[in-house]
Amino acid sequence: MLRPNQTQWRTAVGSPSGLNRTDMRALDIIGRAGPLAPTDLARLLGFTTDGVTTVLDRLERAGYIRRRPGSGDRRRLVVEVTEATAARDAEVFGGLIHQTSDLLATYTDDQLLVIDDFLTRTRQLTAAYADALSSAAGHAVPGDDDGQPATS
Repeated sequence: MLRPNQTQWRTAVGSPSGLNRTDMRALDIIGRAGPLAPTDLARLLGFTTDGVTTVLDRLERAGYIRRRPGSGDRRRLVVEVTEATAARDAEVFGGLIHQTSDLLATYTDDQLLVIDDFLTRTRQLTAAYADALSSAAGHAVPGDDDGQPATS
């Protein structure tokens, strides 16, 4: 309902940067989760560790992520986004942020409260429904990149 087609979105957003859909999905996960181990990223992407290494190599060569030792165990690596990712995001999403702000300015505070309530409750309802489906099937229902069920 509110989400664009994820494949179309990632292709449109990634193409100017030379990133493919998998690269974009990995960057999205790392950006949302913060620094995380490559094995955790592999699990979230549904990839093998070898497969995620290829993705991370591409993103590191492009300057969008860096690998560094973890804080608790220096033998463990974590990956994190770089300043280049923030700059790319500002360039790619700046227009959307501006247009969204302009749109929001057309609503009263009371209308925004109703919209917020609707979106929050719809997200909760969708998540509860996905949980129920998962329980009935006896397994986890794959969500979107952010761990939330897809709403489109």
